[in-house]
Amino acid sequence: MSESHVKDSRRYMLELPVKERVKIVHQDIWVDCPQSLLALRMIKNIIQSPSQIQAPCMLVCGEGGSGKTSIVKQLKFLSRKWDEHVVFMALNENPGNLHFRDLFLEAMGAARSTRVKIKPTLPAELSEFIAIRCVRAIVIDEFHDALLSNRTDQAKTLSILKGLSGEPYCLSVIGFGTSLARNALRHDAQLLRRYYIHDLPKWTESENFRAFLAAYEENLPLRKPSSLYSEDLLKFLLMYSDGVMDNVVKLIKHAAIVALVSGEEQITIDCLQEAMSNPWAYKM
Repeated sequence: MSESHVKDSRRYMLELPVKERVKIVHQDIWVDCPQSLLALRMIKNIIQSPSQIQAPCMLVCGEGGSGKTSIVKQLKFLSRKWDEHVVFMALNENPGNLHFRDLFLEAMGAARSTRVKIKPTLPAELSEFIAIRCVRAIVIDEFHDALLSNRTDQAKTLSILKGLSGEPYCLSVIGFGTSLARNALRHDAQLLRRYYIHDLPKWTESENFRAFLAAYEENLPLRKPSSLYSEDLLKFLLMYSDGVMDNVVKLIKHAAIVALVSGEEQITIDCLQEAMSNPWAYKM
C-alpha cells in the first residue's frame, strides 16, 4: 500500500497501534498556510528593521479561532534564532488580576521592587533594562483584553502602549486580538497611525485552502489517502466550519479519529458527519 500521502518524517506513525495514533491526532501541529506565513514574515521584518525613534507596530486581527494563538506559538519558536530579543505576554493569563502596566513589567522580567510601586507610568530605569537585554519587541496575545476595562484604566493602557513604541524604549508592539482591539485603537488617532493592521480572513473555496488541507493531511497517521482537498470534502468542511481555522482543524481531527477507530483509515463524509454528531464518543 502506498504511503505517499503522508510526509516522509511521519510515515513511521502508520505502523503504530490505533491508540497511539489517536493520541498523535489530538496533538497540535503547525501547518504552513499563506495568511499565517504572511503575518510571520511581516512581523519578522518589523522586528529586524533598523532601530527607529518611532518603532513600527502591528496588530494581527482576527476573531476567535482564526489561528492567532498558533501564530504566536510559531513566532516564539522562530524568534529563538533571532539576534533580536522578543518578549511575549498573554493578557488572558492574569490570575493575579494585575493592571496592564504590572503584567508588562512581569513579562519583561523587571524586578518586583519596580512592579509593586503603585504608579500609572513605567519606572525610569526600564529603558536601561530594555537596552541591557536588547529587547526589540513585545508580543501581546489577547491584545483586546487590555482594552476591556473602565475608561480610566483603558486610557492608562493606551498611554503606556503609545510610550513603549517611542523614545526612550523604541519597542515594536505586536498585538494579536479581535476587532475589539482595532476599535479601541481607533479612540486614539495618534496611536492608530503607529499600527499596521493585518486581518486574518476566514477560509474560502480557494487554492490556498486546498493547499492547506493537503498539507494537513500529510501529517495525519491514516493508512489511506483521504484527499481532503477534493470537492465534496472541501465543501463539507467549509460549510460546517464557517471557514474558521479552529473549526476546520477540530473537524479534521475528530473525523480522523473516527476513521482510525472504525478501521476506515481515511476521512470520508460519513466520518465528518460522525465527528460533528459525537466528537468524543469513540471507543477503542
